[in-house]
Amino acid sequence: MADHKLVLHPRDPEAPLPPVEVLRGGLIALGLLGPEVERFGDSHHAPGPRFAALLGLRGGRPATRLGAGGAREPVDLADVVSVELLASDEVAFLGGDVATPRCPGCGAEVDDWGERVSALYDGDDAGSVHTCAGCGRASRPWELDWDGTNGFGRLAVAVWHVRDGEAAPSDELAGALAKLTATPWTSFFYRM
Repeated sequence: MADHKLVLHPRDPEAPLPPVEVLRGGLIALGLLGPEVERFGDSHHAPGPRFAALLGLRGGRPATRLGAGGAREPVDLADVVSVELLASDEVAFLGGDVATPRCPGCGAEVDDWGERVSALYDGDDAGSVHTCAGCGRASRPWELDWDGTNGFGRLAVAVWHVRDGEAAPSDELAGALAKLTATPWTSFFYRM
């Protein structure tokens, strides 16, 4: 089974952030998050009352599951989609099936990106920096151009079972995330 999710995260993965409970409380009050539910063995949230409006769901693909005899049966959105809040003390690689990143200076492909990300996880800050052979620009992994397939962060909001193009954070949601955390956010679609 393929996993699809929209992942929202602060643009600057090193920005000071509030505790995840501050984010959770704000997103419940905003109406993005509903009650806690268990999904995939982890604590997630069901969609809140304003979920569809805050994410601009485009709805083109109705939620269905295979029923008896292979017939498709409609499924309530809350039974399919869930929201997971991710928090880490260290900057985390948030992507799945990512595009080869490019240098933000000249667009050259960064073939050693796996080594740069591994160095980041190993605590080797100097080793995590990619210096482009084409233009000489030095970039941390999150500064590379991942073509909308990856991000890095210590805090993230993962909206499970939403595919590329089916949703986009509204200006209201983007503004609320920035206000709750005092830093701007961005997003990408995760595919695995």
